[in-house]
Amino acid sequence: PGRDCYSNMQVAMEFENGVVGHLTGSYDTNPRHNLERCEVMGTEGRFVLDNCYETLTLYPRRSDELTVVRNSIMGGLSGFNATFTNRINTWIEEVTSGVPRDEIDASGKDGLAVQEVIEAAIRSFHTGRAEEVPIA
Repeated sequence: PGRDCYSNMQVAMEFENGVVGHLTGSYDTNPRHNLERCEVMGTEGRFVLDNCYETLTLYPRRSDELTVVRNSIMGGLSGFNATFTNRINTWIEEVTSGVPRDEIDASGKDGLAVQEVIEAAIRSFHTGRAEEVPIA
């Protein structure tokens, strides 16, 4: 509402190795509720990342136990916008400490690969067809 951009999405993915996943996001929902959810399932288990930064749950295939990692209210991320600050600060720290380019978390190459996925999702929305994303 009131935007000239996409504000809701749900993307289903199948990776080259057969692993499947989906990503759901909305900027139109109440920010106190779940804005984003990413779920990926493979042969050895599943992970679910809720609300971009709040909870990561790991479901191993061969175990009844699961692992839940929650964002700490004491020093954790304060909200969605803090994810950008965290990412930029980590990148600056890695560059200034001399981390080799091919070892930097979320390199420019990674960013371009993500952009390819985003563009494929938009094409799929417009055409109603699945899109294949080339592996870089």
